[in-house]
Amino acid sequence: MRVSHTELENLRSDPRRWLATKTTQQHGFRIGGFKVWGWAVRHYHRTGREAAIDYLEETFWRHLKRSIPNERRLSDFIIHLNVYCDEFESSGHVALEFGRRINCIVSTSFTVSGEVSRVDLCPDRGFAVYLFKEKSLSWAGQLRMPLIQSYFAAELTSPLDEVAVGIYNMELGRHEERRYSSAAVDAARAEAQKLADTIARQSESRAT
Repeated sequence: MRVSHTELENLRSDPRRWLATKTTQQHGFRIGGFKVWGWAVRHYHRTGREAAIDYLEETFWRHLKRSIPNERRLSDFIIHLNVYCDEFESSGHVALEFGRRINCIVSTSFTVSGEVSRVDLCPDRGFAVYLFKEKSLSWAGQLRMPLIQSYFAAELTSPLDEVAVGIYNMELGRHEERRYSSAAVDAARAEAQKLADTIARQSESRAT
């Protein structure tokens, strides 16, 4: 079974409901302002701040309808982009990758997949892996975080305690991160496997 890391908390909170939603889910995708902001961040790292702001304005109107509320939203996103640039430049980090796809194999029967926003080389201690988030959220207790840390420690051939994982909080304009212990990683893997076993049993019962 393969599950996106973005869905792990829904699966964790109610496996039965998650499974029902997956079997009836309608697939659709709408590009919103925050998605465009994330693309502009990548553009900043490739071409610089001014070019990224131009890109943000052009791409925003390519995907969203012109309106007074959207004019305000675009202005806010430009402010947030400038704050992001200032925050990154003051960090001393070196951005290594953007939009990295992951396949974290928990067991032969369960893989956590998806994308992370940015992978950095840190001047003080190893690496950092970030997910971009539009608003504040309680992320440190999420099941995916120790799993992502463990995955990148293996991928980067780095000690576990030299890989930090966290978010860039656009609302607050700051990076938030932590390092999980090997015990926390083992506990996350065990819980993820139990979830996979639960879904397997429920899938079998639905089929009979």
